[in-house]
Amino acid sequence: MQLNGLFGGMALAPIIVGDRQLEAVAQNHLFQHEYGHILQSQIWGPFFIIVIGIPSLISALYNDYDTHIGRWQEQDANKKARKYFINTATKQFVWNDKMNPITNV
Repeated sequence: MQLNGLFGGMALAPIIVGDRQLEAVAQNHLFQHEYGHILQSQIWGPFFIIVIGIPSLISALYNDYDTHIGRWQEQDANKKARKYFINTATKQFVWNDKMNPITNV
């Protein structure tokens, strides 16, 4: 779901909500990362909102991007999404290392 404004995105499993930069394609860096949160929600189930969702939202509101993306919840989302897309996307798939860094591969 795409909304007006520029705020990034967030996963409300199974829906990804984002700004005008979000496009539901494997090459879109915002979609890549938010899909990782969808994968997390499948693992964590009802605990996702407490363990990942709320801490992630608070981090995004109060930290700069580099600090936020370094948190374990965000790193885990990137790792899960990267693995998923590498295994399922077309050969033209490219992971966006700049916007979705994985610091401890």
